[in-house]
Amino acid sequence: MKDEIKNRNWYLFMAVFIFVLYLSFLVIKPFLVSIIAAFVLTYFLYPIYKWIRNKISNKNLAAFLTVFLVIVIVVVPLFFIISSFLNDAIEFFQFLKNFDWSFLNSFLSNQELIGYIKTGLQDILKVLIQSSASFILSLPQKILNIFVLFFVMFFTFLTGEDLLKKIKDLLPVKEDHKIKIFDKSKMALSGFFYGLILIAFIQAIILSLLFFVFNLIGLTNIGSIFLLGFLTFIFAVLPVVGPAFVWVPVVLIEITKGNVLGGILLTILCFGIVYLLMDLIIKPKVLGDKSNIHPVLVLIGGLGGIILFGVMGILLGPLILALLEIFVEIFLQERDRN
Repeated sequence: MKDEIKNRNWYLFMAVFIFVLYLSFLVIKPFLVSIIAAFVLTYFLYPIYKWIRNKISNKNLAAFLTVFLVIVIVVVPLFFIISSFLNDAIEFFQFLKNFDWSFLNSFLSNQELIGYIKTGLQDILKVLIQSSASFILSLPQKILNIFVLFFVMFFTFLTGEDLLKKIKDLLPVKEDHKIKIFDKSKMALSGFFYGLILIAFIQAIILSLLFFVFNLIGLTNIGSIFLLGFLTFIFAVLPVVGPAFVWVPVVLIEITKGNVLGGILLTILCFGIVYLLMDLIIKPKVLGDKSNIHPVLVLIGGLGGIILFGVMGILLGPLILALLEIFVEIFLQERDRN
């Protein structure tokens, strides 16, 4: 009888526990991406926090200074970059709208096909304008998400090691599997950050500087440099796509505008620095040293992550698939062992 009551109480406890878990998920759901992003960023910035912590005895102050440092270095410049980006986007939209597409007549003889191309470009322009309007309207929610992100980062710096230990204890797998899961997560994060995010950022900077210098010396007349730099970063993160999806159309447009010398020199530099040096030599070396992320996981994870989580999905998507890979591996090992 006592065992029956004990079992009934246990089932009741589990039912209430699952219900509370579900309600908790609904509560944090609007900020789920910000919370996960805070954990990921804390992982990368933890060495900085530890360095500050060694200089300052007060851990609260050390955590605050680390978050404040991120705000000063990242958020403040990002505000000016977004402002310039929006101005460039408006100029770019106007450029596409007023651009003389008559040069297509020299390549295509089918007027109906040319009409389809023009209509398609106009539809793309409409979508871009609508997306920009939606982004501006969602700014209050994004500001709230950023506040939650930094708030969670602050407390994760303070309790990160204890939180990590609790997560390890909660994982219902053997100790060697726990080590494998955490090692794989670290490898995936490090490899993806250094091999893709950092390299993509450098490629975006290089292309933006090339466009700016060529404009400065009068060899080209490239507009919307901030916008093109941002697009370079996005395309550079995704495998198979790459920065060529930005600089090749730019070069072709410059040549059609009569800036032939500038277009040729820009092609040589972009191909040599951005593609040969960065994509073929440095990126594979960094990725190979830091992790063994499969390109398919990066592509599908990056694209799916962007759709599901927004910009942070570029990092979170491949990480989730990398974790799935290790869980499948553990499952197969345990199945064969049993």
